[in-house]
Formats: sequence, C-alpha cells, structure tokens
Amino acid sequence: MNKNAIVILVIAVSIFSLGLLLTRVNKQSFRIGEAQTEAGVAYNLQSALQNPEAVYELDLTEARPVELPPSVGQLRNLRKLVIVNSEIKILPLELFEIESLEVLNFMDSELESLPPNVGKLKNLKELHLGGTNITELPDEISTLTKLEVFDIMDLPIDSLPAGFSQMSSLKVLMFDETIFPSFPEEILSLINLEFLDISFTRMETVPQDIDRLSKLKDLRLRDSRLSTVPESLGNLTMLERLDLAYNEIDGLPSSISNLTNLKELNLTENPISQDEINRIKDMLPNTNVVH
Repeated sequence: MNKNAIVILVIAVSIFSLGLLLTRVNKQSFRIGEAQTEAGVAYNLQSALQNPEAVYELDLTEARPVELPPSVGQLRNLRKLVIVNSEIKILPLELFEIESLEVLNFMDSELESLPPNVGKLKNLKELHLGGTNITELPDEISTLTKLEVFDIMDLPIDSLPAGFSQMSSLKVLMFDETIFPSFPEEILSLINLEFLDISFTRMETVPQDIDRLSKLKDLRLRDSRLSTVPESLGNLTMLERLDLAYNEIDGLPSSISNLTNLKELNLTENPISQDEINRIKDMLPNTNVVH
C-alpha cells in the first residue's frame, strides 16, 4: 500500500471515529435533555413555557421577577412555585386555575394581597407567605382542606380567616412575629398540629387548654412576654422541643415531669434561679436544658 493510500485510510478512520464520538455526545445530550424534562424543574418562565406540560416545579427566585404574567397559567401540571424575595406585588388570577399546585412559596416578597381565588387550589399542601406585605387573609384559605404547612410569620395581621379552626390537616403553623394581642383560640382546634411557632408576639399568656394540641412535637414561644405557663403544658407528652427563651418566667409547673419525650428545653434569658434550674433538670433527666 502506497503512502497516499495510507494517508487516505487514516483520514477515513479518523472521520469515522469522530462521527461515532459525535453520535455518542448527541445521544448523551439527548439523554440529559430527557432527564431535565423528566425532572420537570424550570428556573425562568420563558423556558418553562417552551414545554409547559412537562414542568412540575418553577423556581423564579434567582430570576427575581417584578411581576408574574398571566401566561403562568399555561403550566397546567405545575405542583410547586417558588418566588422568594421578589418584588412581585400582585398575583395573576390565572395562577389559581392550576389545580395541580401543591406548594406556593412567596416568602419575603413584596406581595400585597392574596385573592379569594386561592380557595380553588384544593390540592395545596404548603403555603408560605411569611415576610410579605399581606395585611388580611381571605376567608377562602379555610377551604384548603389538604393544607399541612402554613407560614404567616411576620405578617401585619391581627385576625385569622373565618373557619380557620376547621383546617384540621394543618401540621405546621409558623405564626411568629405577628401582632396578635393574645393567643388565637382558633389554633386550639387544629388538633393535628405537630409544629407551632408563635414567638415574638404580644400574647403574654398561654391558654389553659393548650393541651388540646396533643400531637405537638415542637412548641416555640420565645420572646412572648410570658411570666408563667399553665399546668396543662405537662399534658403535651409528645413534645420533643420546647422553646421558652426570652420571657419573664421564673419557674415551671411540676407537670413538666410528664414530658418524657422532651429532648430540648430552652429557658435562655428568663429570671430563673439556679435552684429552680436544678429542680427542672431533676424532673427532666434526659432533656437538654438550655439556660
């Protein structure tokens, strides 16, 4: 075989090998594309609308939109929408036509209101409104019978929607830094609550029938102007964490010895004597008492 023939053969082999490589790359890229579609996560609305039925989660936090256009309603299979720390003030009504939605997170956004249409989202499980500018919650929230997580921390509201006590599916309620003057009685009807944060409020007292929330595992009451806690607190035997820091409490009832599942008790910055601390530790030998 002459030199020219060898050169031609080498070139042909190289081209063939390159073709195989490109084919592999293209196939790999195609698989990656499929995986992204299967994952169904989009980070800007424009790309999400290219294949709207394939998008299950839309996270616009990094995109930092100043408004949410009505076209978001085209994402008929959307389950989760996250727009944290945005300048969005008004939500399009088309958003509330997406029946598949399970999670809405608008934390720390400029949102000024939540329309009554939110009641259409019958599959909603989580609603995060903490740190927004919402001053009133629509009564229709109470019709969200599947809602398990509700975050209204740091909202300038002083009342709960009518029918709130009927939201029996709620397991997590983040209620801290609100301006309620006292403990809302409606909360005591939420018998499936496992996590309740009602810190940094003005309530001053804990109701005697707090033990109606018998499934509570985490109760946070820090910086709430409390001077005492009721004897019934000891009936919350599923409690694993109790935060009473930054109050005016100088002692705890003997009933807390019933809290055998308690892992942590925070009493930081309370006027409690060392003798009382020792008494509490004796009653709760398996609890980390922070003071």
